[in-house]
Amino acid sequence: MSKRGQVSVFIILGILVLGIIGILYYAISKDYIKTPFVSTGTVSVRDSVENCIAEIGNEAIDTLGKQGGDINPNLYQTWCINSEECYKVSYLCYTEDTIPCVNRRPFLAQHIEREIENYVDENLADCVDIGLWEDSGYSVNLGEYKSKASIGMKDTLIVVDWPITIRKGDFVEREERFSYEFNIPLGLLSEVAYDIVDSEITAGDFWVVPYVESKHGAVEIEKHRPGNSKVYALNAFQDSYKFYFAVQGWVI
Repeated sequence: MSKRGQVSVFIILGILVLGIIGILYYAISKDYIKTPFVSTGTVSVRDSVENCIAEIGNEAIDTLGKQGGDINPNLYQTWCINSEECYKVSYLCYTEDTIPCVNRRPFLAQHIEREIENYVDENLADCVDIGLWEDSGYSVNLGEYKSKASIGMKDTLIVVDWPITIRKGDFVEREERFSYEFNIPLGLLSEVAYDIVDSEITAGDFWVVPYVESKHGAVEIEKHRPGNSKVYALNAFQDSYKFYFAVQGWVI
């Protein structure tokens, strides 16, 4: 090929490249090619809300474990793990007479679920920072929200129905349902607590070793005796999460 032919080929290739660049620039400027929703300092609706469900849910679950299933106990035994860690441990069964204690939480699992739901409903809106989007030029439309907690034998699930729409130009992101799963066996622990309370009512005491053996070691139970009361600490085998509650019965 002659030098003149080589030059012609390079000229044609250069024109083609410039033409492609020009077409892409025009398409982007006219919104024919949508840029993805990526903005420095801006997070997606789903990530923001579910991060808050995790934060608020952990607060509720931690408090419920330390306080016998109550966010705000009204009848409790103060129990200190050490000089700096003291909890208001709710009485699940209580009497001030020489009679069996009265079960104050016959539907403990359902009570715990309601406590989680109420805590999330009261605190979620304050956690979600809509300024993350508004400061980046998005309009935000928030609907009413409601949470639902479900405690299982191995985990705890929180689901929140909350219609949220953010908009900027032609971009729209809309989400309606969010969820987060916690590796906390509140269903198992509430079942064990129920069995302990039942034994305290019918027999006036609870025997740890045979019960743990009947569960094939799936749970660990501590029993402490502060004054006329008993404080039980429950956890799944080798799990760091503990559920505390108090019992007072057959007072002598």
